[in-house]
Amino acid sequence: MTTRPPADDPPVVGPAELLDRIAPFPDGRSRRLVGITGPPGVGKSTIAEERAARLGEVPVVPMDGFHLAQSVLEAAGTADRKGAPHTFDAAGFVAMLRRLRSPAADETVFAPRFDRRMEEPVAGAIAVEPTDGVVIVEGNYLLLDEGPWAEVRDLLDVVVHVDLDREERLRRLVARHVAHGRSPSEAAAWVERSDEANARLVEAARSRADLVLAVGPGIASATPTATRRRGDLMAVPLTPDEITTEWLDEALPAAVLGGGTVTDFALSNIGEGTGIFGEIVRATLTVDGGSAPASVVVKMACTEPANLEVAKALGIYERELAMFEHVLDDAPLRSPACHYSHRADDGRFVLVLEDLSAEYEVGDQVVGATLAQAEAVVDAIAELHASWWEHPDLAQLDWLPAGDAPAYRAAVPGIYEAGLPVLEADWADRVSAEAVDIARRLAPGFEQILLRNAGGPHTLIHTDTRLDNIFFARDGSNDVAFIDFQLALRGRGVADLVYLLGNSVPTEIAREHWERLLRGWLDRIADLGVEGYGFDDAVKHYRQSALYYLSGAMSLIGTFDSGNERGAAMTEAYTTRSLQHVVDVGAGVEVP
Repeated sequence: MTTRPPADDPPVVGPAELLDRIAPFPDGRSRRLVGITGPPGVGKSTIAEERAARLGEVPVVPMDGFHLAQSVLEAAGTADRKGAPHTFDAAGFVAMLRRLRSPAADETVFAPRFDRRMEEPVAGAIAVEPTDGVVIVEGNYLLLDEGPWAEVRDLLDVVVHVDLDREERLRRLVARHVAHGRSPSEAAAWVERSDEANARLVEAARSRADLVLAVGPGIASATPTATRRRGDLMAVPLTPDEITTEWLDEALPAAVLGGGTVTDFALSNIGEGTGIFGEIVRATLTVDGGSAPASVVVKMACTEPANLEVAKALGIYERELAMFEHVLDDAPLRSPACHYSHRADDGRFVLVLEDLSAEYEVGDQVVGATLAQAEAVVDAIAELHASWWEHPDLAQLDWLPAGDAPAYRAAVPGIYEAGLPVLEADWADRVSAEAVDIARRLAPGFEQILLRNAGGPHTLIHTDTRLDNIFFARDGSNDVAFIDFQLALRGRGVADLVYLLGNSVPTEIAREHWERLLRGWLDRIADLGVEGYGFDDAVKHYRQSALYYLSGAMSLIGTFDSGNERGAAMTEAYTTRSLQHVVDVGAGVEVP
C-alpha cells in the first residue's frame, strides 16, 4: 500500500478505464483494497457489485454493515440522523479493514452487511477468502478526515469518488425511501434533513480521492472484451452489453442447441417502452451444426436506479425466477420455455427464454385488445385460476406473496400518494372529473382497499395481464401465451380480468362488455370445478380491484421513469383507461 497526498482535482475516468485501475496487482504480491465512495444516492452499491462481477465476482464489503443497531440509536436519541458518521461503529470498520489488509495465514475474514428490509446490520454475512486478490469496500465516509474515519483512507489502495447530477441523485433517494415505506413527503423531508447533510460531508472530502467516476441517470457499464472466469465458472452478464458468444454457448442446454455450437449472435431490443422493471433483448443466433432455434430472448434487471430499488424491495425478480423454476412447466398456461436462469448476489437476474415470435404475435398495449382477443385471454387465464383455486400448495410457495404482504403495505400507499397530486395537476384535462373525484376520495382509505383486495378466495394470479405481456397465435386460433411473471401473487382471480379490461382494452369495448366477460370467466372456472363463487361476489371484488389498480396509474405518472416515447404512450393509455374504468363499472361504491 502506498499513501498518496490528496489531489485538488482527481482525474475523471470512464467505466472501462476504471476496471484497469482497480484490477489485482499483477504479481499477486498482496491484496488490493478498492474504495468506492460518494454521496447517498449516486449508486455506489450497484457500481461496486457491477465492478466486482467484471473482475470475477470479487467480494464487496459495505461500510453500511457497521451501522449501529436501531435500538442503540433510539436509546441514544440519534435515530433521526441514522446514516450520519456518528451512527456507525467507525472504529470497528477500521479494525476490519486492518484485518483485510493484513490477514493471518489462510484466514477467512467475515464482514457484516446491512439489510435494507430490516434496516439493521447482519453480522458475519460476507466471507472474504484468503485467495481474494481484490476486495471492494463501499460507503459514504471512506475519505472523511475526522475521528476514526481519518484512518480509512490510508488503508485503501485506491479510492474512487462517484459523481452524479444532484437532481437525479435526490430523485433516486426519494424513490428509495418511498419503496421502503415512507410517504413521498416523509421521504423528501428525510432526504433534506439527513441524506443531504451527509452528502455535504462526503462532497467536502472529494479531493482526497484518487479517481472520479462520473455517471449519468443510467449507471454506466463496462463492456468486457473477453469472457472472465473465476475457477470454472463463466462470468454471467448482468446487462445486454455483456452478453458474449461464449456465454450463450455455455448457458443454452445441449438439447436446445441440438448438438450445435453458438459461433455468433446479434441483439435487438424488444422491450423498449414496455419493460419498466427489466431489460429484454432478442439474441439471433448463428449456430454451427445442430438444430438450434433461430433466436432466444434474454431478460435482465432494469438499469434505471429508482426502478431497480423498487423492484428489489418488492422481490419481483426472485418471484419470476421461481415461477419458471417451480410452476410454469406444469401450469395449464402457455408460456415460454426457460433455457437458463441465474440469480446475482445483488438481487439482479438473468433469464434465457424461448422466443415465441415465430408462432405468436405480441399484443399492443397502446392500441388495445379487440373483443375477440379479450375473450381468448379471459378463457386462457381462467384455466390457471381454476387449477390453483384455494389449492393447499399455495401456502408452500413462500416466494409468492399475497397483496397485503409487508412490502406492498409499505410501498404501494406511498406510491398512490405520490401520483395523486400529479393526476390533479397534469391529467385533469385527459380524464373525467368523476374519475379524478373517485381517485381523490380513495386516497385516505387506500390501505383499506389494499387489504380488502388481498382477501379470498385465493388462487395464483398473473397480476400484470396488460397486452404487452400477452401473445396471440399467428395462425388465427384462440391460442394465447403469457410472459412476465414478476408480479405474480396469491390473490383473487378476478384481479387479472380487471387488469386486462381496465387498462389493455379500449374504453368503449370494456364499458360495453366487462360484465359479459366476467360471467364468461365465472362459467369457465365453474366448468373446471370451482364451486361457491357467485356473480355478486365477483362484481364486488372486481370493483375493489379496479380501485386498487389505480395505484398502477399513480406509479406511472408519479414515480417511475417511463423511458421513451413508447413508454409515454403506454402511460397515457394505461392511466386514462384505468381511471375511466372505475367510473364505468361503478367502483365508486366500494370507496371506503
